[in-house]
Parts: sequence; structure tokens; C-alpha cells
Amino acid sequence: MTMIKHGFTGAAMCEGRSLEEVLALHAKYLKGQEGGMRADLSYADLTGCDMHGAILNRANLHGTILIGANMAGTVLIRANMRCANMTGANMAGANMAGAILIHANMHCANMTGAILERANMNKATLIGADMTDANMTGATLIGANMTRAALIRANMTGAVLIHAYMTGAFLIGVNMTDANMDGAILIGADMTGAILNRTNMTGANMDGADMRGAIPAHA
Repeated sequence: MTMIKHGFTGAAMCEGRSLEEVLALHAKYLKGQEGGMRADLSYADLTGCDMHGAILNRANLHGTILIGANMAGTVLIRANMRCANMTGANMAGANMAGAILIHANMHCANMTGAILERANMNKATLIGADMTDANMTGATLIGANMTRAALIRANMTGAVLIHAYMTGAFLIGVNMTDANMDGAILIGADMTGAILNRTNMTGANMDGADMRGAIPAHA
């Protein structure tokens, strides 16, 4: 059983319930069953916990510490993950469609194949994160820091990346059709084979970026 403690005070949270009990009550809440309760894990310290495959749609994870946690395949549709710390977490295949990830820290997280469709990731930290094959259609990443992140074959159709930092990012084969990259920093980025149909790159800094094979071709 994983007991839940506050990330700052160390005090017990969730009326002394374990993480497993909180997840079970949340499952009832989602099904509209009697006794169900929405999971509120805001500011909890869940460092290194195993939450793989958990269903946490609409859960409150504001400021939750999930450093090194196993969240592979976790369903977090429309969850509030504002300011959560998921440094080094395994979120491979996680479904975070419509989630709020403003100012969240996902430094070096494994997000391969994750679903981030329409997620709000403004000002998020994604330095060195692996988002290979992620679905980020319509996601908002205004001012997000994706320095050296891997976005190989990611679907970023219609994504908003205004003033995003993508220095040294790996954008090989990424689909950025209709994306807005106004003022984005792409210094030294690898964009070989990127799909850039109707992409707005006004004011983007692409010094030293590798655009070979990009569609349409860029000088």
C-alpha cells in the first residue's frame, strides 16, 4: 500500500487513505457510483510510485510530485496537472488529452506514444523529454521549453508553439501541418523530413537547423 504524504509538510493526506484506495474511489466517481470521490492528490509526494494503467480522468494533480513515477498507460484525460513535477517519469502511452499541464515539469520524461491532443502545456518544461510518436494535435505549448526534446514522428498538427524553445530538438519526420510557431526558437534543431504544410514560422529562429527533406522545402 502506498501512503500519501504532503510534498511540503510530510503530513498524511486524503484522510489517511492509501493511493490504491484513492484510485478505487475515483473509479467509482467516474462511474457515478455511490461512495465515489474525485481524486485530489494536489501537492502530494508520489515520488517513484507505480500508477501504471490507472484511470485518473479529471483528477486533481495540481503540484503533485511524481518524480520517477511509473505512469505508463495511465489515463489522465482532462486532469489538472498544473505545476506537477514529473521529472524522469515513465508516461509512455499515457492518455493526457485535454489535460492542464501549465508550468508542469516533464524534464527527461518518457512520453513515447503519449496522447496529448488539445492539452494545455503552456510554459511547461520538457527539456530532454522523449515524445517520439506522441499525438499532440491541437496542443498548446506557448513558451514551453523543449530544448533537446525528441519529437520524432510526433503529430503536432494545429499545435500552438508561439515562442516555444526548441533548441537542439529532434523533430525528424514531425507533422506540423497548420501549426503556429511564431517566434519559436529552433536553433540547431533537426527537422529533416518534417511536414510543414501551412505552418506559421513568422519570426522563428532557425539558425543552424537541418531542414533537409522538409515538406514544403525551406531554404
